[in-house]
Amino acid sequence: MSHVAHDLLFGFGSTGTLSSLPPTRPQRDGRIIEGGCLLVGWANYAAGQQVSATATAETPTTTPCTCSEASCPNNPGQTTGCTKTTTVMTSKTYNYQCVDSSNPNWHYCSSPGYNPTGEYGSLAWVKGAQCSGIITPVDPLAGIANPPGCPEDFVAGTEYEPDAKVSTSIAGYSGPAKQIYICAADPMNQFCGQEHYEPGMGQHWNLVWTEGTVCSGSVSPTASPSFDAARMIDGCPGAWAKGTNIYEPGDRVSKNGIVFECSSGEWSAHCSSEGYEPDVDSETDYWQMVWTLVGRCTGTIAPTGSPTFDQATVTGCPDDWVKGTTYEEGDLAAVTVSSTPLRKIAYKCKMWPFSGHCSMYSPAEFGGDLGWTKVGGCAGTISPTAAPSFDALALVGGCPDNYSTTAEYEEGDRVAFQAAAGAAGSTSLADGWRFVVYECKGWPSTPYCSQDAYKPGSQYDYMAWTVKGHCDGTLSPTAAPTAYVNADCPISAYSECTHEAGLPTPATTIPQCKYNKEIEVAGVACNCGDPGCPTPSPTSTACTKTVTRNSCPAVNNWSSGVSYVEGDVVRVADNMYTCKGWPFNLNCNTAAYKPTTDPGGLWELSWTASGTCPSSC
Repeated sequence: MSHVAHDLLFGFGSTGTLSSLPPTRPQRDGRIIEGGCLLVGWANYAAGQQVSATATAETPTTTPCTCSEASCPNNPGQTTGCTKTTTVMTSKTYNYQCVDSSNPNWHYCSSPGYNPTGEYGSLAWVKGAQCSGIITPVDPLAGIANPPGCPEDFVAGTEYEPDAKVSTSIAGYSGPAKQIYICAADPMNQFCGQEHYEPGMGQHWNLVWTEGTVCSGSVSPTASPSFDAARMIDGCPGAWAKGTNIYEPGDRVSKNGIVFECSSGEWSAHCSSEGYEPDVDSETDYWQMVWTLVGRCTGTIAPTGSPTFDQATVTGCPDDWVKGTTYEEGDLAAVTVSSTPLRKIAYKCKMWPFSGHCSMYSPAEFGGDLGWTKVGGCAGTISPTAAPSFDALALVGGCPDNYSTTAEYEEGDRVAFQAAAGAAGSTSLADGWRFVVYECKGWPSTPYCSQDAYKPGSQYDYMAWTVKGHCDGTLSPTAAPTAYVNADCPISAYSECTHEAGLPTPATTIPQCKYNKEIEVAGVACNCGDPGCPTPSPTSTACTKTVTRNSCPAVNNWSSGVSYVEGDVVRVADNMYTCKGWPFNLNCNTAAYKPTTDPGGLWELSWTASGTCPSSC
């Protein structure tokens, strides 16, 4: 039986017309809608979105016919037993759902080569029940009480702040509703406006955007600053001054009769930094990150002198921050903010991955808040700590090879990063050496592991690598997998191996670990004149045909000398792996993708684990 799929797809029904109906909202619980068909126009499909698709199949049907008729195929001299083949066309429509965002194949849902009824549609779409008719379109706003107004539309190339909201149109929908997306927290917000991260459609959008609710209309602009105008404060505090004072949480300044208070939190260190001057008429809103509107004021208040400064927060000051020093999670450093009288503030290095910024930025400069948390004022000195303690990192054993800029790293590969040097002639913890073990992340982050800009210890290493712990000494080599002997078994135990049994000299044994593979065998004898038995002219008594039979090749170890195709099986020890279909089978012959026993390896892109070899016949 042959099937020819006609791509009556994405809105083309049996009449071949395109529907302009809006799609229903994706099912959040993964269930595919049953009953009516979800016909929609072509769109950029998101993970979880549902559509319908129709395919027409040609089914050949053989019927008797009169040998003397011109339309009836016959052999020379044949007068009886003639047949002809006609084709019956049938069309069926099913609902399909694009795979969820945990499966990277959802990126292919909008590709023509991966349409639901196409050759590779099963890689990107999940087939549901057969459907008929057209379901009533569902308004995305239905069931949402008082939907919020829509923020500004997403604009590629914009530098979005953490938690910034944008809205985008909904694929295939022409109504008033839009989809809201929320930008990730710092530092991932830096990617929100970049190519391939466009909300809802970019290849990696779900790494930096969170899908919110749907919205309608627009957000009403805020007119005046949001403070209680009725709250009047007796006397206006002094004006803001850059660098003159070190403002701390709770300190107040005023401008044009409006009072501002330095906020608490990690950003409070910028209350006296240039670019953060509180001003409701400012063209930028950076000041809102560190200052809070309190109210209005009249008159003046007596100056408070020096800013309030709690000297007792930290007992003893750690060493001053020094550029180039290797700082780790939990390390303390001090910054001098005043020489007369001497005042210092102690800061603590944040946990990974933010700790990577501690050696790059001083706690007091712009960007310092990426790696440092303010602890408080300090006085005096504390005993210096020797080498970093590594208390926050687990010991993972021996150290793998150091990171190399010339290596090609794959998912799961581990490297060592030297965080501190110790005594010469050794690389052990006891002698002061400190190595951190990083592991290359899975797709889609894997390609970054081999790029210098994302190497361990760099500003963006967290995008490609995961810290696994610290190590000591060298890594012991892993033992080879347990050997497997692929013994021979009697062919009588495997009746399905018809090719081996039908050879001119039938085989007597079959490998214990084998797999089934259909092959075409030419030259098989047949009765001249029988259906499917080609008969040469003039009539011969030595007719042959080509048939499909099942072969049982051995499951051997992967070899660079073999050209693997879809369905071929190899093994590692007694673990079997099957080569995937196109386009993944293209790498089945590549050494970098050969199967291993490591879970999460690159091999999983082209091979599927398919059980274990039998232990006996």
